[in-house]
Amino acid sequence: MCIICYLPQYFFVKSFPQVQYFQPVFSTIPAVFPVKVTAKKNGKKVSKTLASNITVKNYKVRLEDATGATVSGTTIAVVGTPVQFTAKTAPAKAAVTYTSSDSAIATVDTTGKVTPVKVGKVTITAATDKASTTAEVEVKNYVLKSVAQTKANTLETVVLGKTSDIKPADIKITNTANNNAIAVKSVSVDKADATKVTVETFADMKDAAKYNVELDGTVQTFTATDGVVSDVNVTPVTIAANTKGTEIKGQTVDKNNIIIDEFKASEASGKNAELNLSTTQGYVDGDKLVLPTVGNKGTAEVKYHTYKFDTNGNEVGAYTKKVDITAVAENAITTTGFNMTFADKAPNWDKDKTTNQLAIGSSKNAYFKFVGSDGKEISNYSDYSVVSSDDSILLLPKTTLINSTTPVSVKGIKEGAAYINVLDKDGKVVKSLAVSVTASSKLTNVTLGNTAITISKTASVDNKVSVKAVDQYNNDITTASKIILSGATSDADKAISATRDGNDVKVVATDAAEAGKTYTVKVEVKNGDVTINRYFTVKVVKTNDDVTKASDLRLEVSGVKDGKVDMAVADDADAEKAAKNVTVRVAAYDAGAKIGYVDNATYEINNDKKSVVTTSTTGASISVVSCGAATVSKNLDAGKTYTVTVKTAKKTFTTTFSVVDTQASASVNITKKTTTKTNAADILAETCEVTYDGKKLNNPTFVVNGNDCKTVGASTYIAKASVYVTNSKNITYTVPVTINTTFTR
Repeated sequence: MCIICYLPQYFFVKSFPQVQYFQPVFSTIPAVFPVKVTAKKNGKKVSKTLASNITVKNYKVRLEDATGATVSGTTIAVVGTPVQFTAKTAPAKAAVTYTSSDSAIATVDTTGKVTPVKVGKVTITAATDKASTTAEVEVKNYVLKSVAQTKANTLETVVLGKTSDIKPADIKITNTANNNAIAVKSVSVDKADATKVTVETFADMKDAAKYNVELDGTVQTFTATDGVVSDVNVTPVTIAANTKGTEIKGQTVDKNNIIIDEFKASEASGKNAELNLSTTQGYVDGDKLVLPTVGNKGTAEVKYHTYKFDTNGNEVGAYTKKVDITAVAENAITTTGFNMTFADKAPNWDKDKTTNQLAIGSSKNAYFKFVGSDGKEISNYSDYSVVSSDDSILLLPKTTLINSTTPVSVKGIKEGAAYINVLDKDGKVVKSLAVSVTASSKLTNVTLGNTAITISKTASVDNKVSVKAVDQYNNDITTASKIILSGATSDADKAISATRDGNDVKVVATDAAEAGKTYTVKVEVKNGDVTINRYFTVKVVKTNDDVTKASDLRLEVSGVKDGKVDMAVADDADAEKAAKNVTVRVAAYDAGAKIGYVDNATYEINNDKKSVVTTSTTGASISVVSCGAATVSKNLDAGKTYTVTVKTAKKTFTTTFSVVDTQASASVNITKKTTTKTNAADILAETCEVTYDGKKLNNPTFVVNGNDCKTVGASTYIAKASVYVTNSKNITYTVPVTINTTFTR
């Protein structure tokens, strides 16, 4: 074996250093490529054939962040919060040295962990003895991660950094339409989670405008409430018993549950509202309600007025709600966080969107997660039970909780507001969680992908029109809806064959169709007692069906949605649904109608490094995710963009698609940091408990990439790993899990 080490001006073969080898005509040598070598000794060509295998080494280094994405651009970091970089090298086992251009701004250790020290910019270099790469890091005091409006004058933000030092003057809020600045009144930090920062402004923001929120150079944008009242609420719904009284407030909220106005009983009239407090088990003291004994109840009735009336004298846009208020023991709440959501399966509380809405007549699973004053999830769920505050609206018999992954069954009875009361082991109400029972899902709109298509009288090809049906909550209910297809006239019914194909309408011209005529197809969508009709036209034309003589060529791409392919495997995905392919074909057209597909095009798919992924002459079908023997393989790289180039005799097409992976990460609980194992996967199996999709995995199997771990002496650092999980259809796949821990033997 002889090794060619390639440099820009020359290369040499280590096995024969006395023989000079001249540079090939190309400027770089690919990793796999036939190489012709001309050798000379003492200025004369060597005629003797040198039998040898030649290995070309392609030295390179790239950096990945903690998520596995390739580092590009500038990484924003916060003082005191480490950032983990991991070097990927070729060859894979090359030793890597990390250095910082300015250790006063940020240091980097031997594993690639960058520790920001002070505000500034720094360059982190990862180098082997043959190659290197760099990453730019900008260190800030704070990074504003997200902004959400909760009240007309209140924002809830997520901020990284020492949030206790943030002052009102540090935050700038600007209306993007007119550049008006909104002054910040106060900043408060959540005691349990220091990343949660509440920002209160002097002025209300309820004009539906976009606002920029800036902190330490990082900007987030939100759209303000439009100020249109969609409901009313009362707060709080539980009060401490035997006190001097608790102030009760009414609220008007918009369609997104953002509070527009909040008012006491004495202030209600100025907000076009009424708030009336009453009780037979205590008394009302002005704006306060006094309940002397645990379990005592009072009532708050809130009304919002528009003072606009229809011809029948009914007030338009008015809202009314009557709410029970319950007295609880002042010291009963040792659990500080109460979370509830309706879901089909145990939620990922860190990522999944929660909801407190269910439709009339629907049965749902309610999941609960309670957090203690230490900020951790409680373990004593059996000390708590839940029950409906009003069985006429929400049916939920008293049920003892088991854990956050075991559901409780509830049913919506009639439209209205109710509460799920949380009881402690003594039966005392410690929290009331609001539930909104809404009208049953009803078909409200149907849209077609096209309202006019042209098809060939003679060509046997697929012509499809997509159908989408949604309910009043904009949920897609197409699959659950009945679709009836027919011609709008008797002629159309005979001329056009329209059949349902999933969520598409497949259209074919029959023998009765006449070239040059346009027919109308009726799409009748039924769901429950609602029917919506839509129509599209089909023009039938005479075509020359010889693809080689097509008047037009068009590129068709399937398997891509909004330019992306998501490699995530759903819990209910079988082998067919888990597999994902991107298919690219060139369709041939004549007279505006599709007549077939070009079968002699050349297809080339390149990754973002311009390297060829695959080539084909009959069509490109790229396997993004494959599933064999009930095991998933993810074949492309998430976060990368791929380019497809298609060449025909007449045209060249180029299209791109991006690959993403929204698969949720598993959660890990490291039970100990000492180990008897040496293999990285075995270390994790010995020291870690893993939870995925709300369920604890039994005897999890880990996979650790060699570049994601490093052993020095008796210590092994593991940055990240993958763990095998199985979904409800017994399909097995891996999900990421962050470790970022050093284990010692």
